[in-house]
Amino acid sequence: MNILEKYLKNNRKVEIELITEDKVIQTERTGFYKVTPEKYIIYKPQNKTKYKENQNVKILVYSDAGIFVFKTTIISLNSKLIEINKPENYKIVQRRELLRAELNIPFILNVNGKRQRFNTKNISGSGFSFYCNDIIDKDENIEIQLNFHERKIISKIKIVEIRKNLKADLPKYRYSVKLLSLNKADENYIIKLCIVNNIQNINI
Repeated sequence: MNILEKYLKNNRKVEIELITEDKVIQTERTGFYKVTPEKYIIYKPQNKTKYKENQNVKILVYSDAGIFVFKTTIISLNSKLIEINKPENYKIVQRRELLRAELNIPFILNVNGKRQRFNTKNISGSGFSFYCNDIIDKDENIEIQLNFHERKIISKIKIVEIRKNLKADLPKYRYSVKLLSLNKADENYIIKLCIVNNIQNINI
């Protein structure tokens, strides 16, 4: 019995996330049900996502030690349970490695009533960076609106670093900012987005 199976057997309420590998990636949280000699059985997420037999999925198992990641195939399913093949191998990824993602999220920068549109270079649950040709005073009253596909997130920000770019094809400055007024739900939304984005790029 490997480390993953030992963890699953001792942690029945572990959070599991399914990521389909279709053109549109769906991520769904669910729970673990049982390990058998041939397969794993998990609870079917109660949502509108249509799972099917022989569908390839990527599984995330959240633990205190990190996140187990593996690819597998759905064997069978009913209204309550999904049976999946045991993986040939898996990886354990530390949470801290997944906290920042290279994502271009459109946002509106509001500096004392002056609004400009940019895209993030990367983002995490605590802040992001972006490129800009203008000098922005660190002491200005700044608010941003991040425009994700599923929601809009508004927060005050603080500029923590300004770097001058040396490459001619980029805007003059790179700003790193800290998000100051996120609620917990918005913070968790961004963190989950970063985790899923990074998991997609992990080769197993």
